[in-house]
Amino acid sequence: MNEDIIRMAREAGANMTCDYPDDWFFEDDALEAFAALIASRVAAHIRETEFKPDWNNYRQGFADGAAEEREACAKVLDEMAAD
Repeated sequence: MNEDIIRMAREAGANMTCDYPDDWFFEDDALEAFAALIASRVAAHIRETEFKPDWNNYRQGFADGAAEEREACAKVLDEMAAD
């Protein structure tokens, strides 16, 4: 298990069994706290990597790709016309 996950599970109040070291038990409150810690870590990762999905970026990427495709097609047609 990832050390960060183990740390967050312990911080949330999870109990590890002695019989099986990979088995964790969560009371309802601990499970909710663990989920909140995971969500917080994911949000921090998104902020750290500046991953910001939005439609403007998608539309711009789509438009850029379409422009490149049109240019490539025009180049092929120009070569075919020259032959």
